[in-house]
Amino acid sequence: MKNSMHVRQIQSKDTLIRYYAMQTVKILPLNEIDKKLLEQQISELIQNAVVHGNKNREELTVNIRYLFKDNVFTIILQDEGNGFNELEHWKQWNEKRSQLQQEKNAEEFFMYAAYQKRGSFNPCSSGGTGLFAAFEYWDKEFSFSKDGNSVTASKIFYPTFIEEEYESD
Repeated sequence: MKNSMHVRQIQSKDTLIRYYAMQTVKILPLNEIDKKLLEQQISELIQNAVVHGNKNREELTVNIRYLFKDNVFTIILQDEGNGFNELEHWKQWNEKRSQLQQEKNAEEFFMYAAYQKRGSFNPCSSGGTGLFAAFEYWDKEFSFSKDGNSVTASKIFYPTFIEEEYESD
């Protein structure tokens, strides 16, 4: 893979999300496990852009730029939506969630198990799970643009040990 930025504009069609993610990772010089995990994370980012950003409007597009250089994969996605306007609230909420988890406060953690938008509470909601996974997976960077409709994510891939080196032990 060349050390140049790849650029594509994709249609906001939810049935093609996995296809776009698979196309992105197929040429990367990674082992199959890393490719599958990366593909899942890219799918989640594209899905957020299509579903939450572009509101499943197929006439809208998502711009994707990505680069793999020096064992770092970076992807930038920009949708045509109004942007994620709950980011500061989500960050504060997630800090409280992390604190309760560290304190092993299961009773109060229940209130923070799934992200709740300002002014709402539904303990059965599964909101925010993609953001939880993203913040944990993208270990170099995970950030939104100021207007909230663009996300930049970077992951460091460490060289895999060659098992053959240990066969003689």
